[in-house]
Amino acid sequence: MLHIAHIRENRQAVIDALKKRNIDATAVVDEVLTVDEERRSTQQALDGNLAEAKKVAAEIGMLFKQGKTDEANAARARTGDLKQLNQELDGKLKELESKMTSLLSSIPNTPHESVPAGKDSEDNEIVRTHGEATPISTQDPTLGIDHPLWPHRFRNGRQNHRRRVPHLHGQRGQATTRPHPILPG
Repeated sequence: MLHIAHIRENRQAVIDALKKRNIDATAVVDEVLTVDEERRSTQQALDGNLAEAKKVAAEIGMLFKQGKTDEANAARARTGDLKQLNQELDGKLKELESKMTSLLSSIPNTPHESVPAGKDSEDNEIVRTHGEATPISTQDPTLGIDHPLWPHRFRNGRQNHRRRVPHLHGQRGQATTRPHPILPG
């Protein structure tokens, strides 16, 4: 997922990079930036209201100490209004954040600058080749039973190489038990 700061700073570069992948992301990127701007303004308004509510709450105590009950009750009503407004702004902020997260997750990662533009693997550049391609069944004896060495990989019910794999003893691969050498029988 791309970071919003990267999209905000490099809007056109992100759009151009996604065009390499044959994705026209102009509308989605613009919507992300619009939602981000709205989220940032909502966050700023919420922070300002929280600071004001804290300031008014501190003034209420001082007003009661000074005997200004009418002004203290008006400040109390103001804090109630601010709390309700803060709850609304907080709900809107959470909604905008979830919308932005879903929009950002819909934008794929941008390819590296060295990646050529193209529709599929046919448009890839061949940088270098080495040797000839061999069929996959003869490359490694652990890949499949088509390899000529496959029957020799197994002896006595276990693989014949250095992996530590539990193996079976006895006839036809049936497990046999041996008594423990220390414990009585």
